[in-house]
Amino acid sequence: MSFLKKITEQVTDISKKSQEMVGVTKLKLERSQIESQVNSSFKELGEQVFISYCNNNTDGDAVIIICEKIKKLKARIEEINQEIENIAPRETLCPNCEAKIMSNVHFCSKCGHKIKDDNASQEGVSGAEK
Repeated sequence: MSFLKKITEQVTDISKKSQEMVGVTKLKLERSQIESQVNSSFKELGEQVFISYCNNNTDGDAVIIICEKIKKLKARIEEINQEIENIAPRETLCPNCEAKIMSNVHFCSKCGHKIKDDNASQEGVSGAEK
């Protein structure tokens, strides 16, 4: 392989990695903004419950609306976390041989152990943060 071809491949790889980093950063920013909205909604929910309590109001419609909003925001956060994982999977350990594997694989490349979908529950070694 020629020197120029190797350089071209490395530049292409660096460009791809840069695009991945930008994508992950944008998703993390969106996630952070949504988490702020969730926190504001929790505050609003608490205020609404208190107002209802003070007014002896048993009508929970306002509370239900806020809870549904929080539920939708949390679902979007989970979608973003999955998008981040798809762009930049993190390293984890094979539960059988403890070799480093990417969190999106189905089998360990060292021992062939079938990896369950519960990799998210294993502690990541490095890579994209959640």
